[in-house]
Amino acid sequence: MMKIKKYHFNLIEIVLTVAVVAFGVVIILGMLPKGLQATRSSSTVTYSSSVIDQLAGHLQTYGSQGVTSTGFDDGVVDDEAVTGNYLALISHVDDNNFNNSDFVWFSRGVFKYKGADDVYVVVMGSEQEFEGGEKESNVDFSGMIRVCKQTGSDRKGTFAAVTHDGVTSGSTPPSGHECFDSDGNLKCGANHTKFHAEEKEIKGATVYMELSFPLSLPYAERKKVYYSFDVKE
Repeated sequence: MMKIKKYHFNLIEIVLTVAVVAFGVVIILGMLPKGLQATRSSSTVTYSSSVIDQLAGHLQTYGSQGVTSTGFDDGVVDDEAVTGNYLALISHVDDNNFNNSDFVWFSRGVFKYKGADDVYVVVMGSEQEFEGGEKESNVDFSGMIRVCKQTGSDRKGTFAAVTHDGVTSGSTPPSGHECFDSDGNLKCGANHTKFHAEEKEIKGATVYMELSFPLSLPYAERKKVYYSFDVKE
């Protein structure tokens, strides 16, 4: 009869195996916070873009009259009224009747700050009340939007309106014909050679927006998203 020799792991081999497994588990656990942070960062950037689009859409609809500032208000970036009280806003995310001494409800999760022109506070989250009246605020996103505009000469907004003899100005193209070909050469005849140029101001405004987040950090440490667009006067 052939005897089968049994092999048993010794203590050293077991300790080495446990050490390798433990080392791998530690590495994986160490990567989890970074992965969660990357996911959280990605979601906040996505949300910030949607907030900018929401407010920009409103301003584009109503034109530059919705913006009064001609420059970003630097005095409000670390204003304690904003950075100290934004947690109180999350219970009023959907409350369009909300109105207090510092903020007025603008749209879902967006509040206009009364302490400065064209400054908005964005806050999303939930407020839970526990037994005994204790409350906890869970903030998913918070930020500050500053808005300003440039109009007229501030935009370098002028253009040269060109007309010439024998052509009625104000029609497009003048008198029903094109004066120039696709290469920019005059093609409307020798009788129309005396040109008149008039500098006119471009009508409209350029609106600039800045979103800095989160409000829990000083302004210099926040992430910032910028956006600009042209609107009618």
